[in-house]
Amino acid sequence: MMWRHSPVAWVRSAVGVGILLLAGLAPAMAGAPSCAPDIAGPWTGKIWDRGQIKVLHTDFTVRNGELTGVYEVEDDEGGYKGTLTDFAVSGDCAGTFFWHDRDGT
Repeated sequence: MMWRHSPVAWVRSAVGVGILLLAGLAPAMAGAPSCAPDIAGPWTGKIWDRGQIKVLHTDFTVRNGELTGVYEVEDDEGGYKGTLTDFAVSGDCAGTFFWHDRDGT
């Protein structure tokens, strides 16, 4: 997984760990983990983004056997939205996403 070199990369990593107990990179794409029904739905928390604490709203969905998500970061500039795709399983209830937003992938 490639990230731009910015505080957003750290935030994305930390949020992924906090939300899904994600660990490491998985070598191959796979469907949703067995715990996906427990994960699906909204999650709101605070994140570190561009030198500030911001509110993150995330919604995880299981469609066609794939775990995906959308998110929105609130900030003084109107915020921004993004998507979470290409979930790769790395354990029983762990994995990684590709993050897509104004900062790239």
